[in-house]
Amino acid sequence: MILYFLLVVWLALLAKAGAEGLEVRLDPLGPYVVLVSPSAGQQFKQTVMAAHNLHPRALQLSLDPARPQALLPALRKLRPRYAMLVMTPREIDVDFAWRWLQVSIALDDDPLVDVRCGFATGVDDVAASALLDRTRAASRGELTLPAILLDHLGPNPQVARDSFQESRSNFMIPVFSKNFRQRCVSYGVGRCSHLESLNGAGLIHLGGHGTPDRIVDGLTARQLKGAKLSPCVVFSGACHTGVTAGWYDQTRRRQVSPVDSFCLQLLQKPVLGYLAALHSDHGMPVYQELEFLAMSGNSLGEVIKHTQDGVILGFGGKLPDFPRLDQKTDWGPSQAMLYGTASRILFGDPALVPMKPIAAPPFEISRKSGLQFTARVKNFGLSSTFTDTYHSDLTRAPAPFNDRALLKIELPPKTASIEPEILGCRGWFTQVPYRLVGYALEREGSRRYAHLQIDVPATGMFQSPLRNPGWELELKIKVR
Repeated sequence: MILYFLLVVWLALLAKAGAEGLEVRLDPLGPYVVLVSPSAGQQFKQTVMAAHNLHPRALQLSLDPARPQALLPALRKLRPRYAMLVMTPREIDVDFAWRWLQVSIALDDDPLVDVRCGFATGVDDVAASALLDRTRAASRGELTLPAILLDHLGPNPQVARDSFQESRSNFMIPVFSKNFRQRCVSYGVGRCSHLESLNGAGLIHLGGHGTPDRIVDGLTARQLKGAKLSPCVVFSGACHTGVTAGWYDQTRRRQVSPVDSFCLQLLQKPVLGYLAALHSDHGMPVYQELEFLAMSGNSLGEVIKHTQDGVILGFGGKLPDFPRLDQKTDWGPSQAMLYGTASRILFGDPALVPMKPIAAPPFEISRKSGLQFTARVKNFGLSSTFTDTYHSDLTRAPAPFNDRALLKIELPPKTASIEPEILGCRGWFTQVPYRLVGYALEREGSRRYAHLQIDVPATGMFQSPLRNPGWELELKIKVR
């Protein structure tokens, strides 16, 4: 009887949490700029007006999609924290995203992202402006995002084609379990007919393989017309599901129609933000975005910056030149995943903060004498955050990737350059092999931060010495 009573109370609390909704707001920090392409200035006038209704003090600049670097003198002078790019669907593709990423890191002389960006577009001006109007309504408390997390895993080839499975827990992102109702959905390979499974969630993860028009063997762009979503933020890990028009199939340049663009059809739903890839992607960075959001309670612009900064550190601390996709490439697995993740962008207002933080950060960093630091795991409830989704050189099967310590350490304000030195990496009474993958010094106003990625061998999926109590990393940072 007591157990039954406790179960009823627990379910009631979960229902109340879902009904109360998320605490949505806009980050007031600036400056904020609205960048409008000439075509969008003609075709998306209502969207431009909606952007200024959201951010009345924003300065508007003209953006040439063929020459985004022409904006650098103005951006270096203004030093915006946020930028909204209003563009037509045909102007947004992986080539532009890569060029814009190079622009977004070039406002100062450090290699990390300086301006947090989001894209405003849609099948037409009405759809694009509605995306921003929903954001404004939610920030005013006029629209509620349910405190329900849906992990839509997608088609599972190991079950029957007509199978449909739903559970109330998820080992991939357990950090949400205490504050959110959770639903985890999977189904058999074939046409996804359970559209009602998308209903009611404020945060949605979409998994599976993807093409611009669908999740392979699953949900299609045309099926989205019949879906009844709640106001939500959507994170897609399926390849190409951020494509709005042009894309690359191997080296062949192709186009997807608006009615068949998964992205454009999704943006017609009550979505406030959509994070997805314009090229081949892989799923783990999406879970990392969700965990980062849970830990930080930051804006969606900060979430996509976190992903892009992670790519830069994964490349060794410097963004390389991007290849031409109409020519054959000889990428290894690490390069393919790094370049693919670099194609992830945010559709929506980058200043949108969809929720307050609900989890502790991954590491506790203590400072010893001088600039010597010790890092220890603080939040063992995280999973994908500790996974290096790009490298596996320290790890043997069955683990697919190395594990990582991704650290951000504040340094003295006048620091001009850094040189990190790892003094030790230990578990319980044992030394743990490690590799310094990449590091960078970030200038954020008058503040300075060291960003480092240190990898260790994994022993299995979400298993390594780093995840055990007793692990610690000692390092020293030399500055000039």
